[in-house]
Amino acid sequence: MYIASHIFKANDIRAIADTELTNAAVERIGLAIGAYFLSRGETRAIVCQDVRESSPRIAKGVCKALAKAGVAVVDIGTYATPVCYFAGRYLGISASVMITASHNPGEYNGMKITSRDTTIF
Repeated sequence: MYIASHIFKANDIRAIADTELTNAAVERIGLAIGAYFLSRGETRAIVCQDVRESSPRIAKGVCKALAKAGVAVVDIGTYATPVCYFAGRYLGISASVMITASHNPGEYNGMKITSRDTTIF
């Protein structure tokens, strides 16, 4: 399965949701994120999503892939990115995946990933 390398940015993943973040791509990325978390001793992760139309599909796929990788998922639902980070601190979970494309147009979506309370880059 091919995943375009240009979707991997310096601090996050951003892509056109329907064509580049397909269900298969989301699963592969989610499994890789899960392996990364586990390699750092993180066995639990928060998943949160923004209000984009594609976010529920992507969040569901990420949750499924993380669980398949062996990471316990705490899906907190739909919130802004700062709430995802706050939830991690509040719940004592240092790994998270925020489904969002931030300021990009509506056809985009992506993932902001934290590990040990800092974004990965």
